[in-house]
Amino acid sequence: MAFYEYQCEACRATFTVSQLISEHEKTRKEPKCPECGDTHTHQLLSGFFAKTDSKT
Repeated sequence: MAFYEYQCEACRATFTVSQLISEHEKTRKEPKCPECGDTHTHQLLSGFFAKTDSKT
């Protein structure tokens, strides 16, 4: 499961959407803003981390 950050172009609110990577790649549809309901949103660049079993 991955977290994707978006910003609404109408009200400038930022929000996070949790999706499977395959679901995100398949739909490519921008989510609706939870603050104002507008669908004009864009994905923000954000950092990530990976958890592994290796101790290197």
